[in-house]
Amino acid sequence: MQADYDRHVAFHTQSHEESQRELERRTEWARNFERELAERTHWAKELDREKQSLLQQLEQTQAALARLERQFWTRLGRKLGFIK
Repeated sequence: MQADYDRHVAFHTQSHEESQRELERRTEWARNFERELAERTHWAKELDREKQSLLQQLEQTQAALARLERQFWTRLGRKLGFIK
């Protein structure tokens, strides 16, 4: 009877330890996943900020180019006598 009880206790102790190890393994996986998700989210936000900055620079450059083109045609028109 004692031997049966000891086997029963040993089985449940081993089962509990295995469950604990599995829980720890899954918890570590979840923590790693959360950390990686946070890193990727940070990276994506940085990328979006960089994109917005580049779009703003592009708009400014296009506006400057349009001004230069207008100035060129105005000067050319004046030199050729089309504009006074």
